Amino acid sequence: MTQEEYVTEWLPHPSFSLELLSIDTSRSAIHETYQVLINDIPLLHAAIKFSTYTTQSTVVSSPDLTAINVALVPNVDRTSYSQLIKSLNSSDNIYNSDIQYYISNNSVEFGLVIEGHDYGYDYRHILNESGELIMEYILSSNNRDTTVLAQIFNPDPITSAETEYGGNYSDQGDMSNDQLLAAMSQGNVSLRWNEDSLSWELKSDFAWALDLDQSPKIAPPFYTNLTPTSLFYTRSESEFEFINVYYHLNTYHQHLTSLGSPLMNYPQKFDAHAKNGADQSSFNPGNNDPNLLFGDGGVDDGEDADVIVHEYGHAILYDAAPNSNIGAQRNALDEGTSDYIAMSYSKSINEYGYQDIFNWDGHNEYWNGRELVSNRTYPSDLVDNEYADGLLWASAIMEISNCIGRRQTDSILFEAIYSFFPFMTMSQATDAFMSAETNATLGDYKEICEVVFCTYGLLEQCHDTLLSELPLRAPYLGNTYDFGFNNEPIYLFTNGNEIEYIEIFNLQGRLVYFEEWNKSEALFYKLSFESLTNGGYILRITTESEVYPFKLLKFR
Repeated sequence: MTQEEYVTEWLPHPSFSLELLSIDTSRSAIHETYQVLINDIPLLHAAIKFSTYTTQSTVVSSPDLTAINVALVPNVDRTSYSQLIKSLNSSDNIYNSDIQYYISNNSVEFGLVIEGHDYGYDYRHILNESGELIMEYILSSNNRDTTVLAQIFNPDPITSAETEYGGNYSDQGDMSNDQLLAAMSQGNVSLRWNEDSLSWELKSDFAWALDLDQSPKIAPPFYTNLTPTSLFYTRSESEFEFINVYYHLNTYHQHLTSLGSPLMNYPQKFDAHAKNGADQSSFNPGNNDPNLLFGDGGVDDGEDADVIVHEYGHAILYDAAPNSNIGAQRNALDEGTSDYIAMSYSKSINEYGYQDIFNWDGHNEYWNGRELVSNRTYPSDLVDNEYADGLLWASAIMEISNCIGRRQTDSILFEAIYSFFPFMTMSQATDAFMSAETNATLGDYKEICEVVFCTYGLLEQCHDTLLSELPLRAPYLGNTYDFGFNNEPIYLFTNGNEIEYIEIFNLQGRLVYFEEWNKSEALFYKLSFESLTNGGYILRITTESEVYPFKLLKFR
């Protein structure tokens, strides 16, 4: 069929005509695309395709226009749209506008057709002369994402305000106030278009908000139309916790990606209102369908980035070492690693009070939260409690992070956790960390990591470096931690022993310090040893009756 034959047979009225839009060539045909015009005005979405093959046969592809009632085709009044066109042309989001005919229920109408870009997707709208939307067409591909500004706690109101829990900075039954509003921040979140529900939802490649628990039954928000403030909620609105959890999960995954880690390469499902109102949250591995559930008891867990990222830490550990969280010390390693992940994330935003874990959700009338420790040593100070014992491990990793930086520490840690196994001990986890350090950084931070782990007794040759109880008869060294890390003096308690001299040897056995003891009697003595460089040493105290060796670590 030729173009002339098609016009005669298939176009319903002489006022209809064709205008060539494009010519494309494939391997076996030439394809011509024509726009249908009515009185020289385009008919929207009416394109005719003529494909002429090398065999000289022509195939026509076109919509059926024969049912159009041409007697009812209206005349176009361009003047009624002039003001609207002028106002729209000033918008940076609109890249095309034109008055066109369009088909509605086999009748021909006319309107202003605009094409633009808004919130990450392209669209085509038909407007009447008043600017009202008549029809909308989405031009972007399915599964498109858009970025929208959201209101969040980053990481929590206590940290943002650099204050303590209490007064205006308290839960007060999920109520908001001027102080808590002022403690809010704004951050970008990515939403995904759901073609089935024709709405934007809290879903990305790495996080997915759902009503999983259904106790309480609170569905995550979705949006059919987005505005610049669509995601601005206060903590008294249930949508806020969904937005807040979603933001922090995506943001932490950006950190993983920046390290080159392949962990958590799936949308982590979560429910921001779960646990039937309990003050509890959890990571649940499920049946190959892991999820995070956040409770609403006390301060809603979804309001505190420490809680959110701590639970995400469990998910990270499970992704690296599935089905391995078995055994007392292995449980403590899971808790401690997740505590560190939460603390270091919070510290990267604001260093205020980072040693306190769960600044907003805990450390209040609901529960005590947790905090770093610096005066416990492995294994004597283990108390057979996964949370308390986990703090010993978290404190060591946090100290390493403070020394070499978060990125370097996490690069090592997220390699080491692949080696975690059931009934693993903290010493074995330390060995895994040191092996990962050797492979991830080629040993650049080996000495620093060994000093820290030895301080906490986590290296096998350094067990119980810091004794918890003061010996009653033997000489005792105090303040060894601050000597090692803060350039403060060591406190030597003689406990009534008459000291003859003290010696210090490096780890190669070479004597680097010697002092005959002729000091006047005192309860304790401050010893600085300023000539010592960074590293490990053996300090030997010789009394009239015995020799007492001590491990000595110095860094900074």
